[in-house]
Amino acid sequence: EIVFMNRSAEILTGWRGAEAIGQKLSDVLAVKFRNEDGTTLDRIEEIYPNHLTLARVKNALLKNKDSGFFGIDYTVTPICDSESECLGVVVVARDAASKGSGYARNIE
Repeated sequence: EIVFMNRSAEILTGWRGAEAIGQKLSDVLAVKFRNEDGTTLDRIEEIYPNHLTLARVKNALLKNKDSGFFGIDYTVTPICDSESECLGVVVVARDAASKGSGYARNIE
């Protein structure tokens, strides 16, 4: 479940931080690959047992709550304690079209 969202994440997803807190990651970060029909939640969950950082993922689409899909690049990094127990993940996403400006551009 989501425990924190910054302003850039609010802009990208269309969710206010207060309403996103406690929601499932897949509900707020509704990501699909351009050439596939499934969401990427399985890939995010695979990090927990493997303690891996996913390299930058390109050619993904994020569904903004209030508008359509747009292209993003993102990484997912696990948060682990001193005993290598994974406690959660940090997802860093950016609008692929804007070079990090944080503003979404819809793909028609």
